[in-house]
Amino acid sequence: IHVFHTEKVIKIESDRHYTVICCSNNRTERLLINFSYVAELFGNKFIEIRRGLLVNPGFIEKISGVNVILADGSSYILPKAKKDDVTAKYIEYITEKN
Repeated sequence: IHVFHTEKVIKIESDRHYTVICCSNNRTERLLINFSYVAELFGNKFIEIRRGLLVNPGFIEKISGVNVILADGSSYILPKAKKDDVTAKYIEYITEKN
């Protein structure tokens, strides 16, 4: 049994038949579990950057143009179709937090 605390999960990424969950304590788990199932469990608190990648908005360092930079140093390019939606969800997260 794996227990993940939402506030410690940085990102959830699909890797073929596996789902990779990266946490802030440098813990990374590669699980043989359907990504869509995990996305349902975590989805409402995470932002879908691209297909197969959910990020915790609390770990977004910045959104610069089409790049999303996370606290762990990873960087992802936003697809044009997602850019406005991701930016809006991140702004909503920031305003709710403050």
